Formats: sequence, C-alpha cells, structure tokens
Amino acid sequence: EGSNEQSPHALRLLNQFSNTDRHTKLPLFAHGVQGIMIKWQFPDGQFRAGVGFPGPGNLLEDQAEIKNVPQGAVHVESYGTPEIVIRTTMKDAQGRTMNVPIVEFVENTLTFIRQEILPELTPHVRVSGKRR
Repeated sequence: EGSNEQSPHALRLLNQFSNTDRHTKLPLFAHGVQGIMIKWQFPDGQFRAGVGFPGPGNLLEDQAEIKNVPQGAVHVESYGTPEIVIRTTMKDAQGRTMNVPIVEFVENTLTFIRQEILPELTPHVRVSGKRR
C-alpha cells in the first residue's frame, strides 16, 4: 500500500502527538458516524427504519442534517459506528484541519514500523545467548 501524499508522514504525526501528550491528553472525539440506521416513530406508534451508508471514506458528520425524514415522523433515533479521531493542528493543502482517524492511524503506524523500521534494525539485534 503506497502512502497518500496528502497524509502527513507517520513519524511527523507521532512527534506531534508526543508533543501534545506532554502538555495535555490527546484530543479524541467522535467525528461522525460511518454506517447509520435510522428509526422513525409515527403518531400511531408504528416504526419505520432505514439504513444509510455514506460513500467509502465518508461519514455522517456530527451535527449533520438528516434529510428525507418521512412525513409525520414524531421521533427519530439513529444508530451507527462512530469514527473516533485525534484532533490535530495540521492543515491539508486546502487549509482544512486534518483530523486523524485513530484506528487508521494505529494500523498505518504498525505497518510503517513493521515494513520500514524493523527491517533496518534487525541486522543490529543480537539474540541473547547467541553469537554470530
């Protein structure tokens, strides 16, 4: 998997998070919902449900307006998978704040360590009790 040129380098992110954590806790928040199920209740007590999935890589952001609510719905409940992100001060090419999805960040960081860091260190590691 190639690196996304819009994404900051993993070591740059780790450094920013390390600097942030020295002074405060990492700012985590639920950025939005990835898969959403909406349940509408009507005045007669009947329920109707719908399922929506934003396109790949998208999510229903916090405070988003839910459209196409059925006429007469009196109670709306929504459920979904929250996307937890780390808020950063970094900006993308368009000047928007870059929030880093925590699951994606951890997966990418582990991949980076396995593919880039460990192979460079392996020749310098000696197993206890064995000589070369």
